[in-house]
Amino acid sequence: AVRFQIDDETPRLIEPGQMVTFKRYVVHAITEIVAAPAVFLTLDTPRRAPDDVVFIDKAAARARAFVANLQDL
Repeated sequence: AVRFQIDDETPRLIEPGQMVTFKRYVVHAITEIVAAPAVFLTLDTPRRAPDDVVFIDKAAARARAFVANLQDL
């Protein structure tokens, strides 16, 4: 389970089996991992370009290993 925030909304608890959707260019984040491991299936349509991932907090970019095909920021 994770706490997931979309835009300026209050983070919500997302538990196994739940689905989250949001439009492209909407700022979103996992604010807390409540129960580990947290496993995600992400579907981006149309296909996400490698330069389409932007970290607001550049220090958090070190944790970007979960996103394949990203170049160094």
